[in-house]
Order: sequence, then C-alpha cells, then structure tokens
Amino acid sequence: MTDPVTGEEGGWRPGRNATFKKWATRTMRPVVDFDKCIKCTLCWLQCPDSVFDVTPEGLYDANLEACCGCGVCEAVCPVTACVTMVNEAQFTDNASQWEAWRTDKPAYEAHLAEWIKDRPERSHG
Repeated sequence: MTDPVTGEEGGWRPGRNATFKKWATRTMRPVVDFDKCIKCTLCWLQCPDSVFDVTPEGLYDANLEACCGCGVCEAVCPVTACVTMVNEAQFTDNASQWEAWRTDKPAYEAHLAEWIKDRPERSHG
C-alpha cells in the first residue's frame, strides 16, 4: 500500500472519516495553550478521530470539524493545562486556534483564560 502523503510503500496512515460526523453532539472541545506545548505528539498519536494537524512550527492544532469531544487528548498530555477540555457552548465556530494564536497572541491568551475559567468538571475514560 502506498502512503498518500509521503508516496512511500508500506505503512498505514489513519484518516478522517467524513461519513460519520460525531461532533454534532459534542459537549466539550479541546483548547490548546500553544506556549506550553512541548511537541510531544501524544495528542496527535492518541486522538481516535485524528483531529490534530501539525502546524509549520511543529505545534498541534485541533481540526474541530472532526472532534467528538472525548477528552483523550487532555488525558494523555503530559503538560498540565496545555490541552484542556472546555464547554462547547462557549463557541460559535470551529476556527483554527493556532491561526488565532499566531495572529494575535495576547487576545488568544485572554480568550483561553476565559474559556478555562468556566470549565466544567468531568471524568474521562
């Protein structure tokens, strides 16, 4: 089998499944504090929906169109408050968090603090 990204033979790369959109019932979504990210790849590797895309800087931006809100990314992240699950009701779109952080860091950090402040507690797993 040929890898669709590298063109190399062998191996397998998981893809997003456009047929089943589970995010319609999502109650939580991940927000990322890019200044805390250590680029460990655990969120990218463990996400069951392959939500995380690698940015040009090597950070991991969540494609929220594919996210089901399971919280695995938060659970596996070794850095406290780097990936945090917050209330979905605070958002009106699925815009790129990395783009927002890259273009206006102070505004993104202010939004991040607000999102996390009102974070409901829940168990994962």
